[in-house]
Amino acid sequence: MRGDALYVSWADGSEGGREWQGFVHFVARDEVSLKFNPDFHKNWISGIRVNVRFAISRSTFNFMQ
Repeated sequence: MRGDALYVSWADGSEGGREWQGFVHFVARDEVSLKFNPDFHKNWISGIRVNVRFAISRSTFNFMQ
């Protein structure tokens, strides 16, 4: 959902396991827009595999109820 956080790290373990925090800015039927720290974008290589960890806020579940 919009505003939820997620954490991304390189799957190969480079960067010493560093995680970058990103936020969901826009959700459409088949597309999601994410925003990350500019350092993440500087290091991004097209096609690189990443690990993603989702952090769902309690307000999301309260909203769904």
